[in-house]
This record gives sequence, C-alpha cells and structure tokens, in this order.
Amino acid sequence: MKKRHAQAVVAIAALASAGEGAAPIPLSDCALLVPTQLTMVVSISVIFGFDVN
Repeated sequence: MKKRHAQAVVAIAALASAGEGAAPIPLSDCALLVPTQLTMVVSISVIFGFDVN
C-alpha cells in the first residue's frame, strides 16, 4: 500500500514537472521545478516514515 501511494506521488510530480518544463523560455522552469521535486521527496519520506530532517 505504501509503495502504491509513493508511486502515485511520483506520477503526479512527474506530470507536474513535465508541464512546468514545457515553457519555451530557458531556465524559467527552475523556480517551479525545485518546489515540486522537494515536495515529492518530502511526501515519499513521510509515506515510508523516514525522518524528514
């Protein structure tokens, strides 16, 4: 169940990142990609019970 939930989090983050990266202006997506990826890592850590710090 945890693995399936984590896979869903990764899929959502991947879709969000693909949409953010579709901007034709170079480096404009960095401000959006970093929080998306950070949220994904924190979510996976919480799902599996790892210390977020």
